[in-house]
Amino acid sequence: MTLDIIRNTFKEYFAPFGDIELPNPIPNRGNINQGRMGWSIKYILNEDENNQVCLDFLAQHPETNMVCVRIYSDGQYASLDTYRQSYTFDPNVDGDKERAEQEFLEHNRKIGAELKARGF
Repeated sequence: MTLDIIRNTFKEYFAPFGDIELPNPIPNRGNINQGRMGWSIKYILNEDENNQVCLDFLAQHPETNMVCVRIYSDGQYASLDTYRQSYTFDPNVDGDKERAEQEFLEHNRKIGAELKARGF
């Protein structure tokens, strides 16, 4: 029942972009590559902070930023932090580019470690 809820929420999440579904049964981890729709999705069945089954997925599309989402056993979902694609800075402020670049790199290193710890 829980996995059906997760599967349905996943399908609803991607419904605006086409018919993208998880396999049935859902393997513990997998990849979905929707070449014609452009999506590349990695997913992992995990446990949330309450030791309930959840599904974490990391999705990329050439026309959007990367997203990382957790679908909980009750069908609710939450966006999780993911890699930043770029950074901004004020060229009129000395050192702002270096500061922004350093924050960007530190953030992405931290996210890389978190994603690796979750199994991605």
